[in-house]
Amino acid sequence: MGVEIQDLKYGKLFITTSVNRKPEYTLDTSTGAGYMNNHLEVDGSTRLDGRLNIVEQNGTVASANNGTILLDHEYNGGASPMTFRSSSNRGIDYGYIQYQDASYVGVGGERARLIIGTQNDTDDHLILAGVNRGS
Repeated sequence: MGVEIQDLKYGKLFITTSVNRKPEYTLDTSTGAGYMNNHLEVDGSTRLDGRLNIVEQNGTVASANNGTILLDHEYNGGASPMTFRSSSNRGIDYGYIQYQDASYVGVGGERARLIIGTQNDTDDHLILAGVNRGS
């Protein structure tokens, strides 16, 4: 079951739902904000201007096949990163969270790594902050 919307600028947008549930998409015409309930899958490249707010009624407990956001790569030895780009030095300065299957990307195995980092300058910092701490 599903609906496919072709967007020549950004790729394809697939909206699918479980059986007996229809896609629920609401567009707030006063703000231009769109809201999607059930399932949203993007194939290709889609740009989202603004913010993305994911709301779960009861939350999700993390497991190997369960999570609020799942990032998959299909290559043993591959990596799945989230990259945070700098606005002042885009293309050079960035922070990231990356999961990889092995010690090195491109090498198969099960010596997984979860890497949190920042790149470019020697005075860049990675800070894990508690309450009223961090700067």
